[in-house]
Amino acid sequence: MTDDDVSSTHEESSRSSDTYDWTHLYRDSRTVEPIALEAEVVHGFKRGSKELGIPTANLKMEELGDKGSDLETGIYYGISTLNGVLYDAVMSVGWNPFYKNTIKTIEVHLMCETQLVDFYGERLNFTVHGYLRPEANFKSLGECSHLLQWPLMQLTQMYLRF
Repeated sequence: MTDDDVSSTHEESSRSSDTYDWTHLYRDSRTVEPIALEAEVVHGFKRGSKELGIPTANLKMEELGDKGSDLETGIYYGISTLNGVLYDAVMSVGWNPFYKNTIKTIEVHLMCETQLVDFYGERLNFTVHGYLRPEANFKSLGECSHLLQWPLMQLTQMYLRF
């Protein structure tokens, strides 16, 4: 799938967000052999919370080594541990084509009902249990935000039953 495939399947971004259908992106969703990742949480581009409403913990790529660089780009689900607390989590691996990143990043979103305080410098563990979808590009920030919110609303029912 090319970056344009996502945008070309939808009308202009002025379309009501509840009419987007992202199911085609999830046709290759699958469980995977668990992959354990652990790294320090570092500052990222500061877009997750501010622009998208989805705070993420950016993992220090240098600490992940080949495990990080060899991971297929896309969105994954699994379990994360931070400061001894277990969370269902979603992880983005890739270049974030909407933002035209020039470096590969790994960002974890901890699914919890309370706002977490900054935890830069802390160690975060993430065990990958499944692959949800490939990276995708979008016409607008609204379209991007809607797709990112969709799995968070659906995952608990579909995949995260740990």
